[in-house]
Amino acid sequence: MSLVSIVATHEFVSLMGDGRGVHSEDINTIVSEELQKVYKINDKVIVGFAGSDAVREIVMKNIEIFDTQSAQKFAKALFDNIGKGKVNKYFFNIIGGVDDDDNIYFALFQTDSMKLVEIRPKMGEIHSFCNSTNYSKPQNPQSILKTLINDYCRSHKHFGIEACLDIQKRFNEKIVDIDKTVNHNTLSFQIYK
Repeated sequence: MSLVSIVATHEFVSLMGDGRGVHSEDINTIVSEELQKVYKINDKVIVGFAGSDAVREIVMKNIEIFDTQSAQKFAKALFDNIGKGKVNKYFFNIIGGVDDDDNIYFALFQTDSMKLVEIRPKMGEIHSFCNSTNYSKPQNPQSILKTLINDYCRSHKHFGIEACLDIQKRFNEKIVDIDKTVNHNTLSFQIYK
């Protein structure tokens, strides 16, 4: 399993993933501590994968078949190709970047999603999302991430990329403490409007 988180404002989107890869049949067997789960496709598209490594490998090996002119186009093409239960392996994908009108955008879906969830932050909004595993789900990782963001915003006037990256790293550290399928080795990419 994996940890992938996204944080977006109307000015930027940041995607971060950990580096631990575990065996699909035995999560106690670590196969990599430096598995790349997040990618910057171009200046308009970033993508993160959690779950089955086979899905990540197939998508990245065949990236040229997808429309990557915007994150919106890429998300829809990816969803049309592997969403709606078309793949029998568990996965969770987050796509970030800019939409067809060059506004900050992100989308997400998982194995059995019948609909692509699309988000476009408005001025003053901060949106975030992350995947969860059977190990982290009882602790509600989404709530942990939102609490870190809200705590920061209560004591600061501006939420910029530096604060965002710090929060995503602190979030990763908190999840490492409760989920052995996640490690401290993070990689992140950002896209600015």
